[in-house]
Amino acid sequence: MSKKYIYLFGLILIAATTLRFFGNGYDAYRHLHPDERHLMMVAGRINFFDQLNPDSFAYGSLPVYFLKAVAQLSDSLLDTHFDNYDGLLILGRRITSLIDVITALVVYLLALRLTKNRKIALASFGTYSLMFFPTQNSNFFVVDNFVNLFFSLTMLAFLNYWQNNTYKNLSWLGLAYGLLLSSKITPIVILPIIVIGVFIKELLSGNIKKQLVKIILNSGAKIILFVITVILTTMIFMPYAYLKYPQFIREVTAQTRMNSDAYVFPYTLQYVYTTPYLFHLKQIFLWGVGPIISALILVGMLRKLLRIKQPIRIKRILDLLNRPATYYIAAHLLFFAIIGASAVKFMRYLLPLYPGLAILVGAELMWLWQNKKLRTPVRKAVVASIVLGMCLWYWAFLGIYRTDHSRIQASEWMFANIPAGSLLATEHWDDRLPLYGGEIFQYIDLPLYEQPDDAKKWQAVNQTLDQADYIVLASNRLYGHLPKFTNCEDKPRCYPLTAQYYNDLFAEKLNFTKVAEFTNRPNLWGVEIIDDNADESFTVYDHPRVIIYQRK
Repeated sequence: MSKKYIYLFGLILIAATTLRFFGNGYDAYRHLHPDERHLMMVAGRINFFDQLNPDSFAYGSLPVYFLKAVAQLSDSLLDTHFDNYDGLLILGRRITSLIDVITALVVYLLALRLTKNRKIALASFGTYSLMFFPTQNSNFFVVDNFVNLFFSLTMLAFLNYWQNNTYKNLSWLGLAYGLLLSSKITPIVILPIIVIGVFIKELLSGNIKKQLVKIILNSGAKIILFVITVILTTMIFMPYAYLKYPQFIREVTAQTRMNSDAYVFPYTLQYVYTTPYLFHLKQIFLWGVGPIISALILVGMLRKLLRIKQPIRIKRILDLLNRPATYYIAAHLLFFAIIGASAVKFMRYLLPLYPGLAILVGAELMWLWQNKKLRTPVRKAVVASIVLGMCLWYWAFLGIYRTDHSRIQASEWMFANIPAGSLLATEHWDDRLPLYGGEIFQYIDLPLYEQPDDAKKWQAVNQTLDQADYIVLASNRLYGHLPKFTNCEDKPRCYPLTAQYYNDLFAEKLNFTKVAEFTNRPNLWGVEIIDDNADESFTVYDHPRVIIYQRK
């Protein structure tokens, strides 16, 4: 390994680490992410070792156990003050930032194991480090960061087992997968790929004609060991899923019901008119990784499809079954096929796919770099241009964290421009502004999600609006989606009058005029990238559009 290679690796690692921590305080730690708020409350109920029941199973217990354990240990040994509602958030974001750095290192190891090529591994490491969506999520304490890491570690453990199918390596695989399920139960969907892979590895390792019975017994024993290891791991890191089994099943069932019906909760209505798979692909390509990385992903997929020229024969199938990459790809495809079909499509659900996409892009960059059909100066110029473009796109999205959060900007403006005692109309199911010091104002809620959306509802809403001095839209949570629900025929929810209200408000046909608007969108040298139509969860936590209207 050359010194140049080591320097590049170190440079990428330093950059990835710095940039993962860069946006930790994007909201001045004001708890603007609802999942974070929930996890902070769950962690607050836990105390090692007196009270370990999280009393919540919407997510796995491992992330909150880990957070609480680190907080208590740090407070005890280092005299810090993390074990409280605000402190847990600060510590939690530092943990998830570190977790994503570790994930980037696992991407390097995965690429090295899959390709046996250090240059591709380095390019994959660099590509993942320049993917904005993992960076954005490293600034939230959400379980999906743990899922992303343990999904990747499970894949790495599987590749290690494939190379050397010992009971020890199988135990490591069971441990990694157990940690994954202890973070979130949905990755249970890739279990068939792991089990099939373990079975096929045994078949291919022996003489099927002479040792079939022995192979079946060995594979059965290994699968049983794997399952036992997974169960023991989940019992350690998610014990109350077993101790409070009825509650666990009830809450997991509720989550499943939500994922199969976007009408269940107000905050999932945004996904009602979205198309399975295509919606996720659009979000990944436009916002998750950006157009340049997306183009490389498409080129890589197309090149690999065009290389499939051989007819499908038994020898070809056996060759594919003997390649660990087959199971790595199959696990990702199965995960996408099942999770991507969900009615609810939060972008973070597919975060575990990003490491695999980074490896695909890393391979394409090396293919371009080593393409003999192009002259060396041309190859270098092409790759350099691509990498520069990736860096600029990434830097543009870091612009979100280079300016004050739009809700902080709005809060400061409100203190400076709205008289104390003014009556502010705010929307329910959204955060109330100002974020702090709001006791100097009065508030009334606009219950716009309520059904039926009829004259009776709007008589009450209009009476509320008649009292208001200002209307504060803290994000597009409501106005970004409710105007789509104008068709009431055979629909569980519809909002024709609410849609008309928003149209009139934006056109200033009501008795209110827009006096302020605040954004902290991605930008490059002052040029904004308008991502208002991205998945709501991509914008609303760290760079929502805030609009304030004043009575005329």
